[in-house]
Amino acid sequence: MSLKYYLATKVENWNFANEVADMLTGAGWVQVYRWTSHGNNGNVEHLGDKVKKEVAETETNGVKDADVLLVLAPGGRGTHVEIGIALGNNKPIFIWAEKEKDLKSADGQITTFYYHSLVTRCVCKKEDLIKNALAWGKRFKKNVPTGLWA
Repeated sequence: MSLKYYLATKVENWNFANEVADMLTGAGWVQVYRWTSHGNNGNVEHLGDKVKKEVAETETNGVKDADVLLVLAPGGRGTHVEIGIALGNNKPIFIWAEKEKDLKSADGQITTFYYHSLVTRCVCKKEDLIKNALAWGKRFKKNVPTGLWA
């Protein structure tokens, strides 16, 4: 069984999001929707309201259709909405950050929902992200509890 995933991060991380998606897809995971393909590298600010609505609904359905939500921190406003959609639909979430501070807001505050039982936090170097995500995915398929991963 291949894991179906939705990848979330802030729009400014679109290039890294594409790199991660290509590596996960190459390893057999299935990306349900690639938001970086629309607009200007994922940014739809310049597009009309009709397109923005369609993108919002497509992204919402992408999170719902995925087996897991993979988050690259730090995320933006949309990332946190996607986390809420995943939690509301009982989806496991794998949040990656290169540094612990990337899991906090600009003023240094924690995000409580990063500690939800459906969330696994992974703090590691970029070059270890895919290895850790794939290992987590294997554990997920076997129903091993989530938590801190590093």
